Amino acid sequence: SGAVHFSRQTYLPICVSIPLHLSLFSTISSYPKYALCSVIQTRMDQVNLARRINSLPGTVLSYEDASLLAYARSVIPPSIFCTYAGSYGTRAVAGSHVLFDFVHLGQESCPEAGRINDDLVVSLVRWFKYSFFKWYKPRCPSCDRGGTDVESRGVVGPETPLEKEGKASRVEVYRCKHCDSTFRFPRFNDARTLLSPSGRRGRCGEFANAFTCLLRAVGFEARYVLDLTDHVWCEYWSERMDRWVHVDPCEAKVDGA
Repeated sequence: SGAVHFSRQTYLPICVSIPLHLSLFSTISSYPKYALCSVIQTRMDQVNLARRINSLPGTVLSYEDASLLAYARSVIPPSIFCTYAGSYGTRAVAGSHVLFDFVHLGQESCPEAGRINDDLVVSLVRWFKYSFFKWYKPRCPSCDRGGTDVESRGVVGPETPLEKEGKASRVEVYRCKHCDSTFRFPRFNDARTLLSPSGRRGRCGEFANAFTCLLRAVGFEARYVLDLTDHVWCEYWSERMDRWVHVDPCEAKVDGA
């Protein structure tokens, strides 16, 4: 694939790498400040690629909504901001207090600010993965059967008020072979819904969407990264390392570690 790189000064909340034979600039020229995505694409034609890219700016621009960011901060346990995960476990930052203004964590006056910022992301993603957000596997809500006891009945559009309010792109429908009940899994795209008790589950798209929003809520510059070979993750800007750092909230991995 051909990667197109932009300087950090032009802050782009979506990141896309696509094959050189596809026209990136004609596709996203209407979004010069927002719509660079990291899309790795091998078999999708230009029409489908354009449709996918054009759906992204609305999602990432919602991360700048003040009420959404306030809600996102409200779901994070306060303990996240006083205990940080180091390379070899958890350590407390003794004798220092993060100047936490929710604007830009790189501007803290603490001598260890750069390291604290990076450790904060590790702590945040571990809490997100192991305590807050769940990977979705179809399971019958009536009899609690899953696995081979559940079969897919296809995909439909959003129908219920919650599915529409949560901007579900599609809804997966399942049938339980044991009790013959059907249930639905809406693929929400609205970050507020994903962070609410009605959400907090999904696959890599929902994980990356919700976690990118949390990174923005606590002040990091962050990017939503779409890989059309079937994965999604995010990145944040590290002041200490002076570069974008990969974060995969599905695996609680930061910078590949």
